[in-house]
Amino acid sequence: MSDPGAVTVNLDAVQTQPVLDTTDVLKAYGNTLVFTLANAIGGQPVDFSTTTDSDSDGIISDESLGNKHNKIIVSYNDEFQSVDDLAWTITPVGKDDTDNLLESGEKYVMTVDLTRINNLATTDAQKIGANRTFSIEIKSPNGAVMPIERTMPSKIVTINDIY
Repeated sequence: MSDPGAVTVNLDAVQTQPVLDTTDVLKAYGNTLVFTLANAIGGQPVDFSTTTDSDSDGIISDESLGNKHNKIIVSYNDEFQSVDDLAWTITPVGKDDTDNLLESGEKYVMTVDLTRINNLATTDAQKIGANRTFSIEIKSPNGAVMPIERTMPSKIVTINDIY
């Protein structure tokens, strides 16, 4: 992410909460985003040092202590709200040297927690539900930003692929 072509990001799936009201499937909403990240050939390593969300509210917990350790910042924006520092985790797939640096030839699956987004919503309509257009920004420590904009499908099921 040191330059626009350094990292490839694919949004693989949106995982959703169980239907909140069994008589209205449109009240289901997304609670996690799952990405596959790969460093382009020759791209600079990107530091994905781990983050913590000890109180499980969906944002990075150590930020409130004035002691930010996260190198990658994930932000969310839609017509109702904008939230920085969403909690996320990574899981290496395939080749990995266990150093939290996404390097050429490596892939990480990043899972972004959307709990904070849905908890800040004051109505079901403001949660990440059917037909909601939203954007996610993945920001690296050196200032590069990778924006992704998607729209939720019209019917939400347990796992939705949105391309």
